[in-house]
Amino acid sequence: MNRITPILFLLIGSLCFYAGYTVGVKKAPTAPRNHVAETSIVKENLETTKKFEETTKPESSAPPQPTAIDLAAEKVVRDHEFSIRAAQKEITFTDKKGRELVATVIQVTEDNLKVRRSIDGLEVDLPVAMLSETDQVFAAYLAENAIAPAASQQMSDKIWDELFK
Repeated sequence: MNRITPILFLLIGSLCFYAGYTVGVKKAPTAPRNHVAETSIVKENLETTKKFEETTKPESSAPPQPTAIDLAAEKVVRDHEFSIRAAQKEITFTDKKGRELVATVIQVTEDNLKVRRSIDGLEVDLPVAMLSETDQVFAAYLAENAIAPAASQQMSDKIWDELFK
């Protein structure tokens, strides 16, 4: 009997719930719908929305100007990318014609980069003006931040090279 009591209460409660729900749905008062009033409300809402959209439209179709925060964030990202690129031993430079040069940076000035070509080891002065826009900005970053590029062959290296020819 003790086991049957909770099941019996659960069954009776479920039946009462179902009966109340069914009676409530069947006997719920339904108000006649006034389609004319609903249509006018929808039209008013649509007009209000159009007025709001017209007032919030920008005056011109030009894209919004970047803010100081946007510009600062772009500079941080660019500087991070350039710092990673500057840490590489060999860097690929591209000129305005699309030609590529793989070299190690030896010395940086505002107008020139002294580089050692990877192909033959020849040290060349590379004018910054002849580089692509991206590489010109990168060269300016190197000059601005005084990145210590790979030095040309040190005297001690030359001595070791002479000793172990």
